[in-house]
Amino acid sequence: MPWFGSKACKKKSLKSFSWLNNLKGKKYPFWRLDTYFSKNKLINLEIIDDGGWHFTNLKTPKDLFEKFKNFGHHDEFNESGITIDKLKYYIDEGIVFYNHFVDQKDQNKWNNNYKLKILDDKFLPKQLLKDKEKLKSWFR
Repeated sequence: MPWFGSKACKKKSLKSFSWLNNLKGKKYPFWRLDTYFSKNKLINLEIIDDGGWHFTNLKTPKDLFEKFKNFGHHDEFNESGITIDKLKYYIDEGIVFYNHFVDQKDQNKWNNNYKLKILDDKFLPKQLLKDKEKLKSWFR
C-alpha cells in the first residue's frame, strides 16, 4: 500500500482520528461535486511536498548515545557495539550507520555506512533557513 506521508489538521477541525486517517491524499478540483458530499475527499486539502523533515537525532554524540540506549529497541543498539566515540566518528564523517531499508531482523542494519549528501538550501524547510545563523552548528 503506498504511503503518501503524514496527515495533520488543527484541533478544531479534527472530527476523529479515523476521519483523519481515512482522508484521501489528493487535492480535488472545485467542480468535483462528489467532494461536497464526501467525508474523505476535500477540495481545500493542503499537500506539503517534501514535508517529512524531522530533526530528532541532531544531538551531541553523548546525547545521541543516551537516546539510543533508552529507546524501544535499546537491546538491539546494545548488541551493535556502537560507542560514543564511534557516534562522533559517524557524525564527523557524515555517515548514516542505520539502514532503514533493510528487514528489521537483519543484524547488519547497524552497519550501513551511507554517506550523507549536502543539500542545497532550496531543499531545506523555510523555518530552518530563517534560523540558520542560530542553528549554524547543524550545518556544514
